[in-house]
Amino acid sequence: MRGTVRKRGSRWYIIYDEGRDPSTGRRKQRWVSAGDTKKEAEAKLTKALAELNQGTYTEPSKVTVGAYLDTWLTDIVPMVAGPSTATSYEHMVRRHLIPGLGIVKLHELRASHIQKYLSGKLTSGRLDGNGGLSEKTVRHHYVTLHTALAAAIEAGDLAINPAEAVKTPKAPRNEMRTLDEIGLRRVLQAAKGTPYYALFYLTLYSGMRRSEFLALRWSDLDLERGAVTVNRRVYMRKKNIDYREPKSDHGRRQIPLPASATSVMVQHKADTVARLETLSAKWNEESLLFTNELGEPLHPDSITHAWMQLVNSLGLKGIRLHDARHTHASIMLRQGVNPKVVSERLGHSDVNITLQIYSHILPGLQEAAAAAFDAGIDAVDPSNEGVSA
Repeated sequence: MRGTVRKRGSRWYIIYDEGRDPSTGRRKQRWVSAGDTKKEAEAKLTKALAELNQGTYTEPSKVTVGAYLDTWLTDIVPMVAGPSTATSYEHMVRRHLIPGLGIVKLHELRASHIQKYLSGKLTSGRLDGNGGLSEKTVRHHYVTLHTALAAAIEAGDLAINPAEAVKTPKAPRNEMRTLDEIGLRRVLQAAKGTPYYALFYLTLYSGMRRSEFLALRWSDLDLERGAVTVNRRVYMRKKNIDYREPKSDHGRRQIPLPASATSVMVQHKADTVARLETLSAKWNEESLLFTNELGEPLHPDSITHAWMQLVNSLGLKGIRLHDARHTHASIMLRQGVNPKVVSERLGHSDVNITLQIYSHILPGLQEAAAAAFDAGIDAVDPSNEGVSA
């Protein structure tokens, strides 16, 4: 096999010469996307020809979707995804995508294959055979496959991404149910006397994610200034609890705390030190802020379960632990706090994300702003100077 490189549009391609078609006598060529520069394309051609000479070359046209996805999981995913995301990819690829699309050759994969796969998952995709998967889950399958195929394009194994032309199910957004000020007080009053009072208080008064507050150490809490610093998050690696840096620079942040929350944390520290003394252990600044009675890390699911038991006992069914974060943001926005400030407290990368999530609150805020503008103008004495400095 021989090959050359050529530019088409903004990308470079390797053109493989596969001889002549015996039935027509025409020369057969195959184009394979090979990168954005001529140097990159030439390097890939050289590598392919060297593998051919060594007997290790596999023609791209013979690689199946299953073989490619297996390689993607092994070689690429660990470099670009966190452990929890990698575990999710592994589940979807091994149990669904490879059994459903694995036998199709990668270069023959078409949008129609993917469309049929997604439709089938909606009607009969459950592994236990009891019906289809939810729109949200099927959309996750699509996103995973699209991500894997995008990597194939970057590597020069595909020219186009067939997933681009696929109609995907719209995943319904989880309904956001938040507490008002009275509901917040009810929850915290009921949490008093439980091991989770300080934890739930900090959650409602800071807007942190579960993965963030479970990773806090005492060194992350500044009781003199009344602030908490988020610089890592907890995640589950199989059955083990581990820690990782925030996903983005915006996730790494300092959150000023209200005086009441600081007071609660001061008491939590005193209670923690006293409890450790009964265990003949010493308090350590690098130990976790929230632990069980033995000083061990709290399992994320146990916190979620404790929260659901608490709110359900108050008749507040449907208020998830993550809604405590939404509650914090919603109350602040209703109080007139600048959305940019709220966005920074939440660790959003862009204030537009905050505005989009809490758009249901904005109409009321706009009306209040209009009324406040009116009141402000009416309060002005017209006899005063009419030019602002």
